[in-house]
Amino acid sequence: MKEIGGYFELENFSQHEYHESAIKLNCGRHCLTYLVEAYDIKKIYIPFFSCNSVQCFNRYFPNVEICFYKINEDFTPIVPKNFSFSNDWFYLVNFYGQISEEFILKFHEKVPNLILDNAQDFFAKRILNILTIYTCRKYFGVSDGAYLYCDKKIEKQLQQDISYKRMNFVLGRYELPASDFYIEASQNNDFFDNEPVKRMSKLTQNLLRGID
Repeated sequence: MKEIGGYFELENFSQHEYHESAIKLNCGRHCLTYLVEAYDIKKIYIPFFSCNSVQCFNRYFPNVEICFYKINEDFTPIVPKNFSFSNDWFYLVNFYGQISEEFILKFHEKVPNLILDNAQDFFAKRILNILTIYTCRKYFGVSDGAYLYCDKKIEKQLQQDISYKRMNFVLGRYELPASDFYIEASQNNDFFDNEPVKRMSKLTQNLLRGID
């Protein structure tokens, strides 16, 4: 039963989330962890030009083979000659939102096992039938949160993240210089390296509903 009186909590916002129909998880790197389990991925190609956190899934699925590919000057991928179009998975990063929807669609025709990382292009609409990852912390003042579009769901029940204790750097930056809280923000980023896949926190989901 919810207590009555004493003081008020944060209000519930009534707007809609931008990616409301997506699966809501605790961070972008764990969207990939979720996909590895849901699609039983055995081998995946990741760009050399990417953050090490992308490989976080390997902690939970050490038998997954990770290979790397290079990119062109326009950030488009160079598919390795030994890539198996029928069995291997390809992790396409939309660097800085520079890769066009037209390119992605044509690329998907060649590479059916495609995962699109739109962490740097939050407002790009989901392209139907393409597994797509979005992250919230690169765009908004929240301490967790990511969206995943995919047709398969893992069978186990996911715990929901609780993020109120990690909101100090977000609230602090609102009133004081960002440099005062940089260490806390970095620690929050590292926090997810040792966290399992969880559902997005109730607090973050509510804050995202309050954003125009």
